Amino acid sequence: MSNELFAAMANLLAQAAELVDQQPEGDAPDAASWSAERPEGSDMDGGRFSALVIRHDGELGHVALTAETATERIAKILGERQITPMDLVQGVGFWRGGFAAPRTEINPPATLAITRLVKDVIAGNYAVSDRDLARVQRLRRNNMSDLTIHGACVITGLSIDLRPVPMPERLREWVDELLTDVAYYQLGSQIAEQIRATGVPPHRVTNVMVNLTTGA
Repeated sequence: MSNELFAAMANLLAQAAELVDQQPEGDAPDAASWSAERPEGSDMDGGRFSALVIRHDGELGHVALTAETATERIAKILGERQITPMDLVQGVGFWRGGFAAPRTEINPPATLAITRLVKDVIAGNYAVSDRDLARVQRLRRNNMSDLTIHGACVITGLSIDLRPVPMPERLREWVDELLTDVAYYQLGSQIAEQIRATGVPPHRVTNVMVNLTTGA
């Protein structure tokens, strides 16, 4: 494994470790029917569009929504009766649990996702309006803990009246980049679990050799 790849996974693990340390266990919300690939025909025609689901255990998948039932479907995934999105950036909807959420465990990949969006906005890697940029900057200065996500999370496009809609092109591209990074995080988690199983304390690990195999 290249040093660059290992460093990327190590960085993601370091951020996730701060979030998951001694978190209580909870049941996974019902994520309805979903798949690892974008639903066929989504974001194209027939009123169907794709949303990204990040379950609390880190499993990711796409779920097909329709304009008529999207809100109810997301509420079922989150295990909530009423839901509102995190209205952080215009056109981007991060849907998370409300009052019941703090009783479930922190969702590291989802929390890393929205934290990454904040950093990308501030760095100019995700173009937003001056108003949205100022809002994100205030949030980062004042209370980043508001970005912690408990339980499942659903990412969609967001209309002006705060309804789930198809992702705009820039958001779809950003989500694809996110999925790549989360895949690295999950690989790093597997490596960490194997190291933990040896019983060697983390502070005594000075180097890790990985036997990398790839699929067809």
